[in-house]
Amino acid sequence: MTQNNNTQANAPEKTGKATQAASEIVGEKEMVLLVEHLKYLKLPGLLENYEAAALKANQESWPYVKYLAQLIELESNLRQVRAIERKVKSARFPVLKTLQQFHWSWPKNINQLQVKDRKYSANPYYQKSAY
Repeated sequence: MTQNNNTQANAPEKTGKATQAASEIVGEKEMVLLVEHLKYLKLPGLLENYEAAALKANQESWPYVKYLAQLIELESNLRQVRAIERKVKSARFPVLKTLQQFHWSWPKNINQLQVKDRKYSANPYYQKSAY
């Protein structure tokens, strides 16, 4: 009995269809261990997204490598976003300006299309953010 109560206490905080379905695919014990390992390894992107990705992978019969690649891509994108946020915060800019606020009339030798193209192709963070 105590082992069962302990398992329930360590269960993932998320509840709902994704958690229930994921625990049907793998056992509850494995889910608890996975959550513990992801927390220990400090992989918040995987922790937040593994259940939904597992359900989608199961429904669409993804190969293991595709499922793993999806999770790693999510974690990588999250880390890039957080790194940029930390750098901007540590820079202590008095005013944060975006490219939308930039006055393109001065200086005249800057190619607006080239700058915007580099902005969107260089980093996935810029595609999702207002920066």
